[in-house]
Amino acid sequence: MREEFTFTVAIETRSDRENDRVENCEIRRFAERIKTYQPAIRLEGDGNAAVSNYIHDAPHSAIIYNGNDQLVEANHISDVVLESDDAGAIYTGRDWTARGSGRSK
Repeated sequence: MREEFTFTVAIETRSDRENDRVENCEIRRFAERIKTYQPAIRLEGDGNAAVSNYIHDAPHSAIIYNGNDQLVEANHISDVVLESDDAGAIYTGRDWTARGSGRSK
């Protein structure tokens, strides 16, 4: 049996920075039972980061984030959104109060 992993970073929104990071991890074959909105990395709150991770082989999004000042950088993402549509490898919602988040590479 394969193990299913979901990493949730800083699930509480507070006024100060969380500064939690998921960095240099390989995350694969996740969300096998519940196929959608079960990302490898979920950033919530303020000031968290997903940096230099290798994420692959999943039915839906690799990274989902909301909140302020989140950093998603230098991640290698492949073979995701294989069993769904209207989604992206990196996804954020439609919250007009979320500001300052950055994505690169």
